[in-house]
Amino acid sequence: MGLIATGHSGLDNWLSYQSCNFYRLFLFTDDDYYRAIARTLMSIGLRTTQFNGNDLGYAKNGLVEEAIGLSNLVAEGTNVWLPWSSVAQVEPLSQLEDIFGSTDLDRVEHMPLAERKQRNTAFGQRL
Repeated sequence: MGLIATGHSGLDNWLSYQSCNFYRLFLFTDDDYYRAIARTLMSIGLRTTQFNGNDLGYAKNGLVEEAIGLSNLVAEGTNVWLPWSSVAQVEPLSQLEDIFGSTDLDRVEHMPLAERKQRNTAFGQRL
């Protein structure tokens, strides 16, 4: 979560957008720090996003609260859909699925390390 602006304590999910990239950095560098960041972002950062396996009662998958108040830790939202918030949450999941065949990092981690590294490298060559 990152502070949205001065004058209030609203936080949003901007860093969640990088969860897959942090996992990919782990595979490129073998530095467990990057894997830990990816796991944290995927477990904590997605708590207010509805997707398959995380039904929050929203009308559609991909919907997410826009902001949480730091002073009271309440998801306050804006009562309007802000598409960037959904993109920041769903795109890393889509990247995981495109690269490794699953949006579940635990499932991905059950693949042999050599296969994960090969898939990661191949995906980078397509960009």
